[in-house]
Amino acid sequence: MTKAIVLYNFSPNKFKDALLSVKAIQIQAKMVNNIYFPSPNPALDRMIKANKAYSASLSKIKNGNKEDTLLKNSARTALEKSLRELAANVQSVSGGDEAIIVSSGFDIRKAPSPVGPLEKPTNVKVTMGVNKGSVVVSCNRIVNAKTYIVYYTEFPLTPNRVWNHEIGTKCKVPVINLISGSKMIFCIAAIGTNPTLTWSDEITTYIL
Repeated sequence: MTKAIVLYNFSPNKFKDALLSVKAIQIQAKMVNNIYFPSPNPALDRMIKANKAYSASLSKIKNGNKEDTLLKNSARTALEKSLRELAANVQSVSGGDEAIIVSSGFDIRKAPSPVGPLEKPTNVKVTMGVNKGSVVVSCNRIVNAKTYIVYYTEFPLTPNRVWNHEIGTKCKVPVINLISGSKMIFCIAAIGTNPTLTWSDEITTYIL
């Protein structure tokens, strides 16, 4: 059975200033008289004290000066540290039991879900490059794509035709050293964690 993991992230990206204090209050309410955590270590009182200091600093920055903002930032850092220490204790005591973690008011880190085959590229275009004999094959950006791969070969397509390829980290992949005046076939796919590639429709164009 997979063990649940407490979310340790209390950064401003996760909790805006006012919301961090609210979250601390929610944890306080959940942990007071909680049968699973009769004696939290570090003590719950330490987090409560840190949140009081932080709440007081928040009330001053509305019409405060730079010093008040610095004090608020310092108080926030202290509260974040206290919450992370308490989260570590919850993780240890719970043994990864999801119900026990939830009873503490802390959040659970979401398990990463496997990513299936990426979607078929859309809005595929082949545009002439800056230099003679070059093109840029592009498509709309695809979520979860790590790289993009372009396959190309001469027209017409025959059973023995050899496909060449180019790889790029962006959804615009340059292809160079093509024969000017030749007719080429292009297609593109996104590469992610799943090994299955979903290819775009083929585009045929003349090379300048």
